[in-house]
Amino acid sequence: MKIRLTEIAKKLNISFEEAMKLKEEKLCSDMAKGKGKNTWIDEEGQSILIDSLDVPEAVPKHHRGVVHSHCRNPNYMYVIIPNPPKKGCYCGPKKTLQ
Repeated sequence: MKIRLTEIAKKLNISFEEAMKLKEEKLCSDMAKGKGKNTWIDEEGQSILIDSLDVPEAVPKHHRGVVHSHCRNPNYMYVIIPNPPKKGCYCGPKKTLQ
């Protein structure tokens, strides 16, 4: 269920500007829709925002991408990330690389 960013900010007792900054830093473009105070966050994005407020350094920026090809090292894959457009190596859990 999607919730407005303004409601999340009230729930977490932070200003809307701080919530917007966290959204820009931590969330992928698929997790948030809309602009300004009309921004909606999906369930996955909500949990990431709550976690990043508790421990901001421990929560990395999230991206979604498509596996392009295998690297020489079997633990890595080349991944294309659409936003911002770039290609790079990714190392992650085996279940996410398939």
